[in-house]
Amino acid sequence: AQKAVFDLKQLGPTGEAYAEVIQGFDGIAQGFMMIANAGKDSAQKIQGVISVFQGMAQAFQGISDAKVAALDEEIKAEEARDGKSKQSLDKIKAMKMKQYMIEKKAFELNKKVQLANAVVDGMAAIQSGLATKPFLYLGIAMGAMATAMTMLQIKAIQSQKFAGKPPDMSKPSTGEITVGKRTNKVDISKQASVGE
Repeated sequence: AQKAVFDLKQLGPTGEAYAEVIQGFDGIAQGFMMIANAGKDSAQKIQGVISVFQGMAQAFQGISDAKVAALDEEIKAEEARDGKSKQSLDKIKAMKMKQYMIEKKAFELNKKVQLANAVVDGMAAIQSGLATKPFLYLGIAMGAMATAMTMLQIKAIQSQKFAGKPPDMSKPSTGEITVGKRTNKVDISKQASVGE
């Protein structure tokens, strides 16, 4: 898989995106292997679940990046082909809007995966904290601290906002020239007089 990833990265932005997809699927497979081999070890099972979520996020991001890279190529081709007519400019704007929507959807999906990852990771930390001996003082304190940290992490993820901006969808200027009107009026107040 590593050679395939290396080879794909040599193909430019689209290849890099597909390499990211392969790495994401590899992470998912490794996560399931960790879960299968964990036996009764709940910490390893949790790490496996986290690995699956991280692999999913990477694969989804790679798919999104591949779509955006393909649209970039289409936009460049359209700009080279014409890029000036109203029809061509409308086509370019539509592709840019599609790119924006893909990027926004990928951001929202990644945010959901991060939230799931934070919940699973937080539950493991809380479980570990509550298992601390002596339970009465230290275990409860560690569990409470892990709960607070998990809540802060979830709050931070929820507060993330998509930073992308939609493309300018206003009508393109068609290069119209407007010329002023000619009049026959003469304004003598602005002329300097000879005797002054």
